[in-house]
Amino acid sequence: METYKVPSHIDPDKIFLVNRSELMNRLDPIYYNSDLAKLNISKYQSVTINSIAISLKSGTGAGKQDQTDKKRGIIQIRPTNIDENGFLKYNKNIYIPDNSSLEKVEINDILFNNTNSQELVGKTAVLKEKKELLYSNHITKIRVNLTKVIPDYLWIILNLYQKNKIFYSICTNWNNQSGVGLELLKSLKIPLPPLEIQQQIVDLYQEAYQQKQQKEAEAKTLLESIDTYLLHELGITLPQKDNSLQNRIFTTPFSEVSGGRLEPKYYTQIYIENEHNLYNSKYSLISVSKITSIVSDGTHFTPKYVDEGIKFISVKDVRKSTIDLNNSKYITEEEANSLDKRCKPQFGDILLTKVGTIGLAAVVQTKERFQIFVSLALLRPKHNIVFPEYLEIILNSECTYLQYDRIVKGAGVPDLHLEDIRKIKIPLPPIEKQNEIAEHIQGIRAQAKELQEQAQKILEEAKQEVEKMILGE
Repeated sequence: METYKVPSHIDPDKIFLVNRSELMNRLDPIYYNSDLAKLNISKYQSVTINSIAISLKSGTGAGKQDQTDKKRGIIQIRPTNIDENGFLKYNKNIYIPDNSSLEKVEINDILFNNTNSQELVGKTAVLKEKKELLYSNHITKIRVNLTKVIPDYLWIILNLYQKNKIFYSICTNWNNQSGVGLELLKSLKIPLPPLEIQQQIVDLYQEAYQQKQQKEAEAKTLLESIDTYLLHELGITLPQKDNSLQNRIFTTPFSEVSGGRLEPKYYTQIYIENEHNLYNSKYSLISVSKITSIVSDGTHFTPKYVDEGIKFISVKDVRKSTIDLNNSKYITEEEANSLDKRCKPQFGDILLTKVGTIGLAAVVQTKERFQIFVSLALLRPKHNIVFPEYLEIILNSECTYLQYDRIVKGAGVPDLHLEDIRKIKIPLPPIEKQNEIAEHIQGIRAQAKELQEQAQKILEEAKQEVEKMILGE
């Protein structure tokens, strides 16, 4: 039979062919356009996960009514407990009551995230410490046959599949969620080298991860030194937090109650000491309103997002000294034009997070047009008075965060009001000194960024080396 040829007028990069004999009970094209086949064409035998597992089990769902607190429950592992590199984290935990009918996680059990958004499905962790844990229905627990596979090897392979978008390609999508069902996971093939080769791969990956952690620790130390340097240059001492009962109970004369503030937190000793230390710094204090021409917020409306248009950012897109426009959503040109009349970010402006995660500031370093949500404040520095990079640094400092924490409102979600932001006091050195401080701190940040990039490169190179070892290159 003559082989079918793609017509010459069709772009070969936008089409591919699959033999009927190669179909695997699925007809969706994206399934057959993944790296799954590439990673299983190696000098090593490929086997199904089911053939090397003792058991594969999904966990139990737990709604609000099924949850409890830390004292009376056990952590239930959920997708949010697995970080981007496949390690367990316990910073946002859900606890459920201990139930003898529920199977706990044991050391060397592999925890596969079976349901998530399409780009995150397939995140995988392995338990390496003795810890009481249960797991949700969004997690599949894989217990392997140790005579066939090293748990850490399977963990590396599944995360390699996730990073190479294999799960992105083969998962099933429904209602804004994606999933890899138990039967599909059981039938998934992986390359299986001998145990000694598996161990070599595990050792290589673990050594790379340790080097990555060391680089990241060095970067963290550098970034933490910024506040120490800044406060020394400004002659400011941070107050020590004292949580003793004696310090938590205090009285304030009515004559000292100011600004219409009656809540006890406002008069806590640490805030009063911070204010005192600011006034005793090397330089005079000035309110934000005196050094800015605009202090405004974004718009409060329900956007209709589109595939292309004007970028629209919120709190999640702003971090300390960084504005991330790469993952922004878009609004139409018409909507953006109507919003421009109120607040149009410009090069050299400062964005400050003011709702939810408060007090993160970053200078706008682009002339690209974008718009901001009401959760962000826009500050436009008077450049003849204050250097924008210096203002950003001082707004991100611990001594200014204590001011935010003192004035923040909102019973549930923290909210900095514009009138309070305008009253924030900052030490104002001469413009030459501001520039000197900013340049020094930018140098520290550059060193830290280089270390972070080196750390990520080490891990990426390790993943590439693992691929080469599997493929026999």
